[in-house]
Amino acid sequence: QTSCKTCPAGSACTVGAVNAVVCEPGTIAASPGAGVCVACAAGTYQSQSGATACLACPAGSSCSERSIVPRMCSPGTYAATTAQGSCASCAPGTYQSANGATDCLVCPAGSFCGASAAAATVCCAGSYRGTRGGTAQSDCTQCPAGSACAAGSTAPAACAPGSITATAGAPACTACVAGKYVEVSGSNQESDCIECAAGKYDDVPGSNTPVNCIECLAGRYVDVSGSNQ
Repeated sequence: QTSCKTCPAGSACTVGAVNAVVCEPGTIAASPGAGVCVACAAGTYQSQSGATACLACPAGSSCSERSIVPRMCSPGTYAATTAQGSCASCAPGTYQSANGATDCLVCPAGSFCGASAAAATVCCAGSYRGTRGGTAQSDCTQCPAGSACAAGSTAPAACAPGSITATAGAPACTACVAGKYVEVSGSNQESDCIECAAGKYDDVPGSNTPVNCIECLAGRYVDVSGSNQ
């Protein structure tokens, strides 16, 4: 046996070997005299041949067993520290749109984020959310009557003078019909739209002042309120 040479570190020699076999990428032989190369453990990698040690997978990536290169975490996942065998999913209420992330971002107001979210989902039209960290549409609040909420709203928007919403959950306010007006904001019932007085008319919807009610010309009359022509 004195003529048999010790297999160098970074290579392996099986029984009867005539030469040392260099360890492939993803495997190592840490010490001389190895019979086989050992696979890099999960959380580590090795891209070189003939290596004697595996490298820790960097933060923002993962390495399965026998990895040759780290794999960046995909959107919706992250790896906060080094030597991770897999990327963790973003928790509900958070999201991550980038590759290779080391953390997740809190879901902004006006939206919600389920588990593993790669992007925030805006609250549906007719609802709103004023704080961060929503996890589902059920965390968005229905818009109250007298206001409207476009998709992604962070607060209800009171209906402007000339318009109303009589029911909750409205995505937009509705103009008072021609022949009626409302002077205040936040009106929440049909009766808030006031009819033009008899002898006057308004042919444009959404009026916000009685000044828009026009008197009939000489030689003409209207004997009912709320006329639109």
